[in-house]
Amino acid sequence: WALPPPPGLTLRQTIERREREAGLRCWDVSCGLAPDDDCPYREIPDERKRQVKIRQEASASSSQENEDSKGKGKEKADGDPEPKYVCGHTFHTPCLVTAQRVALNGAEEVIVEEGKSVEVSCPICRAIGVLLREDWEDGVRAL
Repeated sequence: WALPPPPGLTLRQTIERREREAGLRCWDVSCGLAPDDDCPYREIPDERKRQVKIRQEASASSSQENEDSKGKGKEKADGDPEPKYVCGHTFHTPCLVTAQRVALNGAEEVIVEEGKSVEVSCPICRAIGVLLREDWEDGVRAL
């Protein structure tokens, strides 16, 4: 015999989901900007609320586009200006920098795309992609 599954989200999950929708919390489990139990009314400046997604590396997305366009006829002749992302999770830049530094365990970050991006992995689903160098530097400064 086992307990039946709960009818919905717990109170904590509901609060975190609403904070995420309001831009106060990112998907990082140790989000450093989100309100916490000790300080629930923390003021976060709008420029720090900005969240980013992890992009696919340019070489990976271009080779994938070439494979996708084979046999499908003419879809788009020009390049797709919309960036492709490795997953749907969004992060504050300082949270993603911290998570990547923990994942690297003290090693140097990997610079890719001729110095324009930094290789990162999603702390939630472990998908590997890149973060623009400007966003990385913004996260480092915010720490």
